[in-house]
Amino acid sequence: MKFVGAWDVFMKAVTEKPNVLLGIYRGVSVAACSQVALLGTTWGVYNAVRYDGVYHGTPVLFLYCHGGALLGKILQYPFLSIRQQVRIRNQHTRGRPHTFRSYIVEVRRKHGITKIYDGFFASRPILNSIPAALLLVTYDLCSRHLTEQLHPELRKMHGEVNQPLYSRHAGPYAETLPTYEFKRG
Repeated sequence: MKFVGAWDVFMKAVTEKPNVLLGIYRGVSVAACSQVALLGTTWGVYNAVRYDGVYHGTPVLFLYCHGGALLGKILQYPFLSIRQQVRIRNQHTRGRPHTFRSYIVEVRRKHGITKIYDGFFASRPILNSIPAALLLVTYDLCSRHLTEQLHPELRKMHGEVNQPLYSRHAGPYAETLPTYEFKRG
């Protein structure tokens, strides 16, 4: 059998064995859900807490971003854990393979649903979420600096905040207004 190119290989595989196409996409939905949980949570927390009227400084922003990245890791871990366990079990199974659903039902019946988080802290999630937090802080600093360069009329000044850190009800105000952090000088 002679093939002309990659597309020819793909088309012959699909016409002779249609299950090949399903094999290509096996696990894509779980990987997509895993990434949506991680990135959606990380960026969602970042957008929710990065700015509430007054800029609190880069260290506080880093803590916010680190919290969002850590929460994303917490939500992503069950997907990764289940995928790894199903892969290991299917290596030693003849006949009918385990599925994600059958594994979850079995673990829940035997050990309880918290078994999915076994080994979570062994993966060092606090350290592994630092790069994502640094990336978000760098993104925030660069976007604010670029916005200031492109639109100097939007330059604002920040000052000492006389309100609680998580306050969103009262309007933000400042006692003193020092120069902006990216002031040219």
